[in-house]
Amino acid sequence: MAVPVEVTVLADVHEQPSGVPAAVERLGVRVVELALAVGDYDYGNGVLVERKT
Repeated sequence: MAVPVEVTVLADVHEQPSGVPAAVERLGVRVVELALAVGDYDYGNGVLVERKT
Protein backbone atom coordinates (compact mmCIF):
# COMPACT_ATOMS: atom_id res chain seq x y z
CA MET A 1 0.00 0.00 0.00
CA ALA A 2 1.37 3.42 -0.94
CA VAL A 3 2.00 5.89 1.85
CA PRO A 4 0.90 9.47 1.10
CA VAL A 5 3.82 11.87 0.97
CA GLU A 6 3.38 15.54 1.70
CA VAL A 7 5.19 17.66 -0.85
CA THR A 8 6.02 21.26 0.00
CA VAL A 9 7.26 23.92 -2.40
CA LEU A 10 8.52 27.33 -1.30
CA ALA A 11 7.29 30.12 -3.59
CA ASP A 12 8.50 33.69 -3.64
CA VAL A 13 5.81 36.14 -2.50
CA HIS A 14 6.00 37.99 -5.82
CA GLU A 15 4.77 34.89 -7.68
CA GLN A 16 1.21 35.01 -6.33
CA PRO A 17 -0.18 37.22 -9.14
CA SER A 18 1.07 34.71 -11.74
CA GLY A 19 -1.42 32.11 -10.54
CA VAL A 20 1.24 29.40 -10.53
CA PRO A 21 1.24 28.86 -6.73
CA ALA A 22 -2.55 28.41 -6.74
CA ALA A 23 -2.34 25.95 -9.65
CA VAL A 24 0.33 23.93 -7.85
CA GLU A 25 -1.84 23.84 -4.70
CA ARG A 26 -4.74 22.47 -6.76
CA LEU A 27 -2.47 19.54 -7.62
CA GLY A 28 -2.22 18.73 -3.90
CA VAL A 29 1.17 20.30 -3.23
CA ARG A 30 1.57 22.45 -0.14
CA VAL A 31 2.87 25.90 -1.16
CA VAL A 32 4.54 28.17 1.39
CA GLU A 33 4.91 31.74 0.18
CA LEU A 34 7.83 33.76 1.51
CA ALA A 35 10.53 36.14 0.29
CA LEU A 36 13.18 34.01 -1.39
CA ALA A 37 16.66 35.50 -1.74
CA VAL A 38 17.18 33.68 -5.06
CA GLY A 39 14.81 31.95 -7.47
CA ASP A 40 11.03 31.93 -7.63
CA TYR A 41 10.44 28.38 -6.41
CA ASP A 42 12.48 26.21 -4.06
CA TYR A 43 11.80 22.49 -4.39
CA GLY A 44 14.40 21.50 -1.79
CA ASN A 45 17.66 19.60 -2.11
CA GLY A 46 19.23 22.59 -3.86
CA VAL A 47 16.65 22.72 -6.67
CA LEU A 48 15.62 26.30 -7.45
CA VAL A 49 13.48 27.48 -10.36
CA GLU A 50 13.48 30.97 -11.85
CA ARG A 51 10.27 31.39 -13.85
CA LYS A 52 10.45 33.52 -16.98
CA THR A 53 7.46 35.03 -18.75
